[in-house]
Amino acid sequence: MSSAEQRVVRRRRERSDARQRILDSARELLEERPWSAITLEEVMGRAQLTRTTFYRYFDDRELLLIALLQEVAVDLDAAGAPWKTGAVDPVAELRENLRTLAEVFAEHGRLLQAIADAASHDSDLRAAYLELADRLVETTAERIAAEVAAGRSKIVDVDQVACALTWCNERYLQRLFGRRPLGDPGVAAAALAEIWIATIYGRPGGPDRPGGPDA
Repeated sequence: MSSAEQRVVRRRRERSDARQRILDSARELLEERPWSAITLEEVMGRAQLTRTTFYRYFDDRELLLIALLQEVAVDLDAAGAPWKTGAVDPVAELRENLRTLAEVFAEHGRLLQAIADAASHDSDLRAAYLELADRLVETTAERIAAEVAAGRSKIVDVDQVACALTWCNERYLQRLFGRRPLGDPGVAAAALAEIWIATIYGRPGGPDRPGGPDA
């Protein structure tokens, strides 16, 4: 690699590092106080970068939140993957997925709360937030439909039930993990399991309880 090519690679790496430092700085500050109480100067000061550098990557604070949402979306999508792609024991997989989801909110709940709050007055952020929620609803609906087809569920309005369950998760987990003090992920997962398993499979949602159409 020539010296010119090396310089290009180095500049690209520096730009990538600077953007990530801004994201990390905002995330760290959100662990300390609400987004409305955090200034751009604080974000850039924590990142040890200038305000001018911020505008190389983001047009405004809301676009910074959208970038952070895109990062968390990867974890949210992954949280439900095993149950949503099929399993030998779908009830056990669902219970495990809800545990993983609660842990994602325990880790990122302050950020997700900031995004939900800002979405109420920023149309772009609201659209990004709803797009993520709609994607989660869609994949949940697909999995419930598969359970109905397999004779393990008797849900009639699959789409609406998927929507209700997804937004139940969002509201409940935001309540526990959106602001400190934080709740207990294990307790949260168990409560959601009671709701989801009873709703989808028509059986008690606690561990190792018999009953339901697949018993």
